[in-house]
Amino acid sequence: MIRLAGGRTVGFADYGIPDARAVLWCHGGPGSRLEPAYLRREASEAGLRIIGRDRPGYGLSTPQPGRTIVGWVPEALAVADHLGIGQFAAVGPRPAARSRWRWRRSPWSASSALSPAAR
Repeated sequence: MIRLAGGRTVGFADYGIPDARAVLWCHGGPGSRLEPAYLRREASEAGLRIIGRDRPGYGLSTPQPGRTIVGWVPEALAVADHLGIGQFAAVGPRPAARSRWRWRRSPWSASSALSPAAR
């Protein structure tokens, strides 16, 4: 868990190999940083590091009234910065697609945005 400059907290869990290619898991609703835990072994075998994080009001992250679905992207970047991750892929279930699309349309550090549940 990290504390942001404004005092809010953001919960996260780090799965896989520390120096491997980073993948930021964007959970749906409801969900939490714990969703990608079932992929721990597969991530390690594939040479990946998956970081699950809690959106505002979920798990260990404090609520942020009035936020938008993409409003938590800067918090995800704060987690990546905290972990020393300069570039990452973003992946998650379909409900999180809007935030992944936002990363792809921005100068932020997401190198790719994937949805395994996309149809």
